[in-house]
Amino acid sequence: MKQIGAAVIGLGGNGLNAVKAAMKSEYVNQVVGVDLKQEACDKCSQQFKISTTTNLDDVLTNPDIVLIYICTPNSSHYPIGKEAILHGKKVCMEKPMGINLE
Repeated sequence: MKQIGAAVIGLGGNGLNAVKAAMKSEYVNQVVGVDLKQEACDKCSQQFKISTTTNLDDVLTNPDIVLIYICTPNSSHYPIGKEAILHGKKVCMEKPMGINLE
């Protein structure tokens, strides 16, 4: 079975649940947490013993990270998702995918 690396973007309540779910998956061998707030990164790192970063580019440019799960405020779903796709990543996100049709 092939395993992949995953990154969870946004380490609030839903993000922490996504980290927990990714860690339980038999298909995921690495989880990295990303948040703009160092405090959120530190909390997640301590709770789950995973790597975290405040720099989105750290996971977008990491060839071991295949899946990006976006758990950020709605207004940032589209720009983060677009960047992840442009970097060749698979993307999951909370709804909505954007805040308007454009």
